[in-house]
Amino acid sequence: MNMDNVKRKFYEVWGSLEAQNNTLKLILMGLIFALVMTLFLSFLGSRKPPVVIRVDDIGKAEVVSEFPVNNAVSKPELFYFTKLFIEKFTAYNSYTLSTDLSEAFSLMTKNYQRIAKKEIIDSKLVSQIGQANLHAEVEVRDIKIEREDSKYAVLSFIGLRTILSYADRGFKQESLFKGDIILQKVNRSMANPHALLVEEYREVLVKEL
Repeated sequence: MNMDNVKRKFYEVWGSLEAQNNTLKLILMGLIFALVMTLFLSFLGSRKPPVVIRVDDIGKAEVVSEFPVNNAVSKPELFYFTKLFIEKFTAYNSYTLSTDLSEAFSLMTKNYQRIAKKEIIDSKLVSQIGQANLHAEVEVRDIKIEREDSKYAVLSFIGLRTILSYADRGFKQESLFKGDIILQKVNRSMANPHALLVEEYREVLVKEL
């Protein structure tokens, strides 16, 4: 037996394994590099300002290119938020009252949440509406901005509330009311896309219709 051939075959097999190991090392290094680059690009993307599309009062959509600069709350947003809150907080429905109040509370400051909670508990509103099987429809007819600065906005409004009964189809009560609302301007975020919270809400009955 030729020992040189045996040795040569042994080293050829060993060399093949070495080559495979080197190739796997290069592939592994390439994957690690690709992973690092992906994480780096993801980090850069997370620091990039989001694309924000704002819709004005006539329905025209525009892209806000400089989000931090254009983060100010617009007049249509003040009006929309006020209507949304009044509907959630005062358009009572015996079937959805808990959900509506929960959503209304999410639109309040912590301070006003405590005040509103106490008022609702003292008035026994939830139990009364549930027992009477009532639901209300609210139409906000007029909203005006009374005062506004960089931190707060004070708006007045006039509304019509119609109370109906699920149990008695002939039951109907209409009333005209007015009031004002103080909105606190906060940073716009995913949790608060409106950039507004209710600091105070008051309404008074004008007359029964």
